[in-house]
Amino acid sequence: ADYTAALATGEALVFEPEPEDDEEEERKARARRAANLDEGEPEHNPDREHERQIAEQTKEHEPRP
Repeated sequence: ADYTAALATGEALVFEPEPEDDEEEERKARARRAANLDEGEPEHNPDREHERQIAEQTKEHEPRP
C-alpha cells in the first residue's frame, strides 16, 4: 500500500495486525500459562488480590501498642 498517497489525501491509516501474528501470540500465551500452572504458581485471582489489599490496609491503620 502507498501510505504516502494516503497521507497526502488525508485518509486515515489503519494498521491491522496480521492474523498469523495474533494466533502465534495466543499460542505463546497459552504455553506460558500452562508452564506457570505446571510450576505450581497460582493463577491470578482478582478476588484474592482485593482481599490481600484490604488486609494490608487494615494492618496499616491498626493502632500500635
